[in-house]
Amino acid sequence: MEPDLIQRWNQVFIGREEELQWLQDKWNLAKKGRPQLCVLRGESGFGKTKIIQKFYSWLSSSKGEDPKHYWPDTLLREQNNLRINPCPEEFGQTTKIPWLWWGIRWTNPELTNRDEANSCALLANLDHLKPHEIALIEHEKRQRRFTQIIGESSPEITEQVLNTATGGLVAAFKSLFKLGKIAHEEYQDNTRQNLTIAEKQQQIIDERLDTIMDFLSHVLSVNDQSAELPLVLILDDTQWIDSQSARFIERLLNNAVRYHWPLLVIATHWEQEWNLAQDRQDVRHTLPWFYNRVRANNPNTTSIRNIDRLSGLREIITRALPGLTGYQIEFLLHRADGNPGLLHEIILELLDDPWYFLNQDITQALNPTTVEAMTQKSFQLHDIQKRRFRRLDNQLQTLLSYASHQGMRFLKDLLLEIAVQLDQSFDNSDSDHLLSTAINPYAILADLSTVTYEFRHRVFYDLAQERFERLPHIKQSLSEQLIQTGKHWIHHGRTQLLPADELLSFYQLMLQQKESLQNQPDFHLQLLAYLLQSCFQSGYYHYTTDYLYQFKQQLPPDRIIDFSVIDIWTQFDIINLFKEHGDLETAENLAHAVLQQNSINSEQDEPGEQQLRNESVSQIKNADLMLLRDQIDAAAILFEASLKTCKLILNTYGQSEQRLRDVSISQDRVADVLLKRDDVDQALTLYQDSLKTSELILNTYGQSEQRLRDVFISQNKIADVLLKRDDVDQALTLYQDSLKTSELILNTYGQSEQRLRDVFISQNKIADVLLKRDDVDQALTLYQDSLKTSELILNTYGQSEQRLRDVALSCLRVACCFSERKQWHWLQQALSHNEIRLQTYPQYAHAIMNEHELLLEFAFASIKSVNDASLNAQLSAFQERYAVFKENR
Repeated sequence: MEPDLIQRWNQVFIGREEELQWLQDKWNLAKKGRPQLCVLRGESGFGKTKIIQKFYSWLSSSKGEDPKHYWPDTLLREQNNLRINPCPEEFGQTTKIPWLWWGIRWTNPELTNRDEANSCALLANLDHLKPHEIALIEHEKRQRRFTQIIGESSPEITEQVLNTATGGLVAAFKSLFKLGKIAHEEYQDNTRQNLTIAEKQQQIIDERLDTIMDFLSHVLSVNDQSAELPLVLILDDTQWIDSQSARFIERLLNNAVRYHWPLLVIATHWEQEWNLAQDRQDVRHTLPWFYNRVRANNPNTTSIRNIDRLSGLREIITRALPGLTGYQIEFLLHRADGNPGLLHEIILELLDDPWYFLNQDITQALNPTTVEAMTQKSFQLHDIQKRRFRRLDNQLQTLLSYASHQGMRFLKDLLLEIAVQLDQSFDNSDSDHLLSTAINPYAILADLSTVTYEFRHRVFYDLAQERFERLPHIKQSLSEQLIQTGKHWIHHGRTQLLPADELLSFYQLMLQQKESLQNQPDFHLQLLAYLLQSCFQSGYYHYTTDYLYQFKQQLPPDRIIDFSVIDIWTQFDIINLFKEHGDLETAENLAHAVLQQNSINSEQDEPGEQQLRNESVSQIKNADLMLLRDQIDAAAILFEASLKTCKLILNTYGQSEQRLRDVSISQDRVADVLLKRDDVDQALTLYQDSLKTSELILNTYGQSEQRLRDVFISQNKIADVLLKRDDVDQALTLYQDSLKTSELILNTYGQSEQRLRDVFISQNKIADVLLKRDDVDQALTLYQDSLKTSELILNTYGQSEQRLRDVALSCLRVACCFSERKQWHWLQQALSHNEIRLQTYPQYAHAIMNEHELLLEFAFASIKSVNDASLNAQLSAFQERYAVFKENR
């Protein structure tokens, strides 16, 4: 086979010019602030993804669309690939990004390497945005005349100035790529402690999707200082879309319509699955489901193009097989039946074997016997693919059989290293080239990235697995070599370069080698620990249940794990996971063992700073678990010991931001426990000390979001205690200071749900104090401001129990400031939001029902004197619906 010839015919783009023009027209609309959702609907193999690749090629090669050639025109040139994102190493030096492209591809959940499919493909595909960090920030800086803000002579750019200059984009990007490494808060909300593991996982995913929404809103928004950056969002194979991604994309489209964002969403979907989803009214959170919802409200935003059989495939045949007769061309066209994917496989089969052609020359016509033989053959896609696979070079088939041991997707470098160790006939560079032929010209594999390859079709994977099963003598050797190579990867930090999803697959693959791990208990425990830590940091709590059980089974009887086997911070993450799963006994045993081991190590050697800090965190972990058991006095002793340790570190090693912050956090922890014991005065003193420490950090090390928020939290805690002591004036002053701090964070670092909610909380607390002082007018103004803030959060980030509750309670607060007749409007809104909460979030039903009953009582009392039959009838209807719901519960 001649690769150059394959390149020529594979680059032919036939018969989809109308679809390409359709996408170009929709792109022009999107750039004008008229967002578009375009669906390419058709069966597998009809060229939907190729149309997207061609559209990308048009965008990246057009002078009008990409004048500085930021985007490499590679997707269509690299044949036999399934890529919908260019590789990071393909980008040049320019940072002048004209638009943002983000491709997300779903895979059949039945074929995933892990036991359950990824919870959210959007989160799994964040790495495709990382290469554009510098370009995006440079874009914002140019649009905002950045040099005028900081001056050309400034040698350093502070985070505060950079955020101001880029409208908060730096903070948004930093938040976006902390998703996989987020440090979880030590304390969880009381409501979250009562959730199931699946509900906790969903809450974490929702929080991370909100961070993506904040980032995209920064990119897409326009104001008087900054121009928007258009976004092309590709959703490939959405017949397998996950519900979290579907909800997010619907919300993104709704926001785009509301704010006129330049957004083009292009989705591909199998036709038969689309029709099935349309017929089933009970199926929600699919592409057809949210497409219809978006279309109902904004019909000009959505459109579908059916990708049918092609009638113009002749040119592909004449380019690939230039010597065929007219009859032979018609014969192949008839066999392909307008399916370009099937024709592609037929051509590859013929090119695989020169004996099909006259004089064994692929540029000539087929042998007469070839045509006769082909009439007897099956031209089902799977049958052609089987024949092609079995004609591959024997060494390549062996290499693919090794790959199949990893699953449908596999790590290329891991495969090549193992192959060289197993078979001396494999040379690393030669094997790399051999594997690349499985991509081009043979189209057995697709390179999803430079790290990850995938079998293009299930039939190829099954055939490779079948061959592997026929080599039992290799199976055990491969397993042992996997463990050996995996251990080398872990100890040399190579696993840290893997994307989060591939890292989980890597650990799972290692753990599947059970026989090879039997004599390596420490490494087995290490693997379980690293997998659990990866799941914890990614938020995949539900996925960890079985592995936590395995981890418990592998623990030594005394539960003490040497820090040389599993480092202390990984052990902390595992303790948190056991706590999240409600297994407090194991969490307590592990936390106590960590504290005990750290103390033993400190006695044996003079403890250094890190060892002292580890001891402080161990004390906090143990104290946190004691609080969950209501062992307040024992927890207080450990929190005080932790504070003492933090002060010792500060006094011994001198002032640093981390040391000061550790002291501040410990002061807060001790004060929290003192408050539980009603020791209000001592708690207040410690909260005030913590605020002084936070302000010292802010004044010494400069402004950052974290430093400002530490001050904000301390201001609120002190004000809460002062209000508890009826020191209303001082409490009001601190609440007003906290509002200024929260608004400074919002204005400097841009909009996010947390920043908006901090403002919302401060507005309500100030208004509550004003109402307590009978200053109704000022209280009403702030309640109305807080209602606007809570509605902005709800409209921007979508429906959740917390957001609905915030709006409902804001309506109730506003109602309190009005006379009876005007109250009803706000009470009606509060009752409506509560009804949605009751129906949508049954896991919170107990708390919501208590609030709803109080709300109904207040409503009846408030309109009693009005004597309005209409209002009474409406309120009675609310009460009847609630009674039915309560009875059903």
